Amino acid sequence: MSKHRLRFSASPFMMVSICGLFFSLALCVEDVTATNYYISPTGKDSNTGISTGSPWLTFTKALAAMRCGDTLNLMDGMYGDGTSTGKPYVRNMTCTSSTVLMIRSLNQRKAWIKDAGKGRAMQVYNSGYITMDGIVMSSRDNNYGGSAYEQEGIPLYVYASHHIVIKNVVLSNPNRYGNLHLLQLTSVSDVLVEDSEFYNFHRHAITTKPGTRVIIRRVYCNPRIGGLAGGYPNANGTNGGDACIALYPCQNCIVENAIAEGSPKSLHLVELNASGGTPLAGNKILGSIGYKTGHNAVYINSRGTGLMMMPQNTTLENVVIYNHRASSAIRNSDAKNTVVKNVTLVGAGSERGITTDQRGYGDRAYSTTIQNALSINHTNYGVSISGVSAWNGNEVNSFNNRYVAFPIPPAKWTNLTTSNPALGACTVWIPDGSPMKRAGVGGADVGANVLYRYQNGVLTNVGLWNKTTGAFPRGALVPGLNNIAGQSLYDVHIRLNINRNGCSFPASYKNSATALVAPTSATSF
Repeated sequence: MSKHRLRFSASPFMMVSICGLFFSLALCVEDVTATNYYISPTGKDSNTGISTGSPWLTFTKALAAMRCGDTLNLMDGMYGDGTSTGKPYVRNMTCTSSTVLMIRSLNQRKAWIKDAGKGRAMQVYNSGYITMDGIVMSSRDNNYGGSAYEQEGIPLYVYASHHIVIKNVVLSNPNRYGNLHLLQLTSVSDVLVEDSEFYNFHRHAITTKPGTRVIIRRVYCNPRIGGLAGGYPNANGTNGGDACIALYPCQNCIVENAIAEGSPKSLHLVELNASGGTPLAGNKILGSIGYKTGHNAVYINSRGTGLMMMPQNTTLENVVIYNHRASSAIRNSDAKNTVVKNVTLVGAGSERGITTDQRGYGDRAYSTTIQNALSINHTNYGVSISGVSAWNGNEVNSFNNRYVAFPIPPAKWTNLTTSNPALGACTVWIPDGSPMKRAGVGGADVGANVLYRYQNGVLTNVGLWNKTTGAFPRGALVPGLNNIAGQSLYDVHIRLNINRNGCSFPASYKNSATALVAPTSATSF
C-alpha cells in the first residue's frame, strides 16, 4: 500500500519533518503496511508501540512514527496536561479515502485527554481524511491572562482541514474566561460529527467558522453549568449556554437527529448566522429536538446588507421545540427562501411559535414558506409575519396561543386552523389518535414526527429510538460526566415521554429492518 509520510508534532512550535520542508508530497511516498500503534499513560517511549503489552508513553513519539492508514489506539487512562503524555497535534497531513488515519480510544470512552485551559486537548491543522473515535476530551476554566478570548481552552479544534470524522466522542468544559466552544471547526469542508455528546459549556457546543458540507448527526448537548461570573459573557450571563450548534456560517450543511436540552431561558438548538466570507446557504435542520430551550430555539439570522450576509435556502423539517421558554421557538430574520415544514412548537412561557421578520438586512428580497406546522401554548402569537412580502402558509394549526397569527387575518395562508391537536404526552411525534394525523398537505401529518433516522439529509426507515427501552442511540457512560440523571443523554427519552406516560410508539414503528441510505456524493460519509 502506498502512503504519504505523516508530519505530526506534540507542539505547534516543533519542526516538521525534513521531507515536509524540502520535498513535494509526491516525493515523500513510501511503501509501508498499515500498522496499529498503542499509547498509554503508563507506557514508555522505549517500548515497541505495536502491542498493548508494549505501548508508547508520549504523543510526540507515537505521531512521529505514524503514516496514513495507521491507527493509534489510546489505552485506558488520563492523557494531556498534568500527565507525561503530552497532547495530540495533527498537522500538515493529507491522507486519502483509502488510507484514513485513525486516532481512537481502544475501549470506547476510556481514554480522556485533558487541557489545562491554555491550549487544546486535541487539534488538527491543514490535514485531510483523519478520524477521531471514542475519545473523551475536556479543558477547564483558567483566568491566566493569556489569549484565551478566541483560541485557548478548547477541547477539540479543527482548522483548515477536510474529510474529518469525529464520532463517539464526549467533550466538556471549555475555558469559560474566553469566547470558546467545545468543538470548533474553522475553515473546514466535508466533516462528519456523529453519535457524540457535549456538556458543561457557556458558548457553543459545536461551531463552524466557517464550514462547507458539514454533517452533524445524532448528537446531544446540555450546557448544565452555563456561564461563569467574571468570565466571557454569553447571551444569558451565567444562565445556561448559547447554542448547541452554531453555523457561523455554513454552506450545504446538515443537522440531523440532534437533541439540545437547556435550562430556563437558555440555549439555541441551532443558530445560523450569515456573517460573510462563506454563504449561509443550502442548510438543513432535520429530525431534531430542542427541549427547554431559550433565546430563539432555531435562529436564522442575517448580520448585514447584501446577499452574502443573509440566510438562503434553509430547510427545517420534522423539528420539535418542546417546553420552549423565551422569545420565539423559530425566528427567521431577513432570510431568502426559508422552508419550514412539519414542525411542532410547544411553548412554556415563550412569546411566539414562528416569527418571520425583516430588519432591512440582506438584499431585502425575503421569502418564507410554512407548511404542516403546529404551534401551541405561546403567550403571544402562534405565527408572526412582519415585513415579508413573499411568503405563504398552508395547513398550519395555531392552538391555545394568545393570538392566532399576525397579521390577522393572514391573507396569504391556506387552512389556518385553531383546533386542539390532542397530543396528550406526545410531542416528539403525532399520536395515532390526534386530529393532526394525515390532516396536512398531501395527507401528511400537521406537526413533526421524530421517529426515524436521517442519513445525509434523507429520511430512512431505520428507527431512531430503541423500540424496547425508548432510549436514544448512545455510547459508553463516563462516570461523573454523561451519567448524571436528568441532565444527560442516557435518560433524555424519559423527559421526552418516549414510549411512556401514555405516549406509546405508533403501531407501525420499527427500529431495525433495512440498511441506511448509501452515500451518494462527496458530501456523504
